Amino acid sequence: MVNMVRTRMNNLSPLPPRDLPPQDLVPPDLDLSLFPEAPLSALQFQAHRARISPMAPYVRVAQGVMVPPAPSSQDRSDAIHHGGVADAAGRFDPVANHYASIWPWVHSVGTWPEALQNSGDSLAGTALYGGIAREHFGHFITESLGRIWFALMHPDEKTDALCVLRSPIGPPSVEGMQLLDLFAGLPPVRILDAPLRANEVIVPLQATASEHAIQCDPMAARLMRRGLAPHIPARGERSLYVSRSRITPPAGRAFSGSILEERFLESLLEAAGYEIFHPQEHDVADQIRTYRSAARILVNEGTALHLVALAARSDASVAIIARRTGLAPLFETYLDSFLGHSAMTRVLRCGRIVLADAYVGEVWLAPDFRHLQEQLQRRGMLPLDALWPQRQAITDDIQERFGPDARSRDLVPSF
Repeated sequence: MVNMVRTRMNNLSPLPPRDLPPQDLVPPDLDLSLFPEAPLSALQFQAHRARISPMAPYVRVAQGVMVPPAPSSQDRSDAIHHGGVADAAGRFDPVANHYASIWPWVHSVGTWPEALQNSGDSLAGTALYGGIAREHFGHFITESLGRIWFALMHPDEKTDALCVLRSPIGPPSVEGMQLLDLFAGLPPVRILDAPLRANEVIVPLQATASEHAIQCDPMAARLMRRGLAPHIPARGERSLYVSRSRITPPAGRAFSGSILEERFLESLLEAAGYEIFHPQEHDVADQIRTYRSAARILVNEGTALHLVALAARSDASVAIIARRTGLAPLFETYLDSFLGHSAMTRVLRCGRIVLADAYVGEVWLAPDFRHLQEQLQRRGMLPLDALWPQRQAITDDIQERFGPDARSRDLVPSF
């Protein structure tokens, strides 16, 4: 059972300007087609090599205080928030930086004496620091699970609580909290929205993040797969299409990125024996049960791919229809970390991508159905006698739906 700590924040003052990280840590004009060669863990090893090593990728903070970031309306991953783990003198430990991408999103840096003065609650024992409890399910999987590997790797190490800080931009994802409860071997979970002192705080490195740091350390991925819902069986021969056709757009947006003519795609897949699955209509345990019962899983790229990576059987055929194709190499590596290396790519590119909004999430795909059919047949995910129509949305269709400012370009299909 999750224990919600709801003590008042007491108006903690922000870090003084001199303690802010250099602004050049955040590239001003990031090219979404360029990605780092090293995973997040390698970047952290480089930053903290004087204190940690691959053999012991964590630090212990005596009399540590875990401080949640102050509420904020800045929800972009390149915003700067402050919080993390401070020592007895009020010095924040940068190993507790929370990464939303390759740069910290919540900075555990500098000094913050007020955090010590307002840490009224305490834990007489050892806390395992879990980073930020993200408000979005996909970000929760890729970020908020990034430190639980320590408990799964060291089952004999006694920890009294897994302490996760409340996100600065909202309460924790309901589905994310359901997911945490399904892991075997974790200590009781506490969500902190006020500072908490512990006799000792163990701060593991964050093994994965989102966006350009979506690669996951393979050992952490294996530990998470092994620890997730061991009571749910993994058997069955179902064919699933994980759809976004019933997704409700986030507040303030007219639409959410998806596949144009997705319902037509669903009709083609149903004719080939696929079941259409809408994960947002099921609790997390049922989603895991469904994925483990499938021999073939085709996913419309989005939040669902992260739980599929965690829960699908390693012998299942899994493919993702990519919209944000600049992330395709990272998605490929991410899936390999969890499911093992595949002889053929799991991330499929076919058709034309449409940038319907300056916001990076509003990317749509106008699929080339014939190319998609051929790619699925090569992977044994579609009968060889299936023949889909040569049908694709054209520029006039795109501009009629999204307006004259919508931009699109053809993709080089994967094979």
